[in-house]
Amino acid sequence: MKVVLELDGERREVEVDLAAGVLRSGDRSWPFRIVAQGNDGATVEIAGEAVAVAGWPSGEPSPARPVSVAGEKVVLSVRTEAGPGGSRGVAPPPTAAPPAPAPGGANAIYPPMPGRVIEVRVREGEKVEKGSLLLILEAMKMRNEIVAPRTGFVRKLAVKAGDSVRARERMLSLEPE
Repeated sequence: MKVVLELDGERREVEVDLAAGVLRSGDRSWPFRIVAQGNDGATVEIAGEAVAVAGWPSGEPSPARPVSVAGEKVVLSVRTEAGPGGSRGVAPPPTAAPPAPAPGGANAIYPPMPGRVIEVRVREGEKVEKGSLLLILEAMKMRNEIVAPRTGFVRKLAVKAGDSVRARERMLSLEPE
């Protein structure tokens, strides 16, 4: 299903894959799971970060008014894409989905704090040694070198130079040797 968000006049489309527990926007994706649901909203864990969604009454397929997402008012609508019969409609509200499994036992590498990726020094599939420089992150006007905590193979590289990352947003996965 597609969720259309409007924040500060900017419109964004997010594809929600409930079965896989993945959110996609443009060429980026994040694992998610619904950790709690109530009568007026839910708590969703996106890339390991808990996000509170309030103002979306349970059973309402698409909220009739702006909702609060992590404390910010957001206008959103939910719709399904054209199905086999060519019809479009409003999707039902999401229900809890299992978290996406880590690829092949890989371990996620997260930023120490929110920031912007300045440089990526590795490629998917590349073998790295413990202590190898993986990428450089700029946060609070400081350059942070992110190094490999162990020897292994780079899997699921999720960022590129220029990307902004939040705390607990997976940047890459490192599969043990």
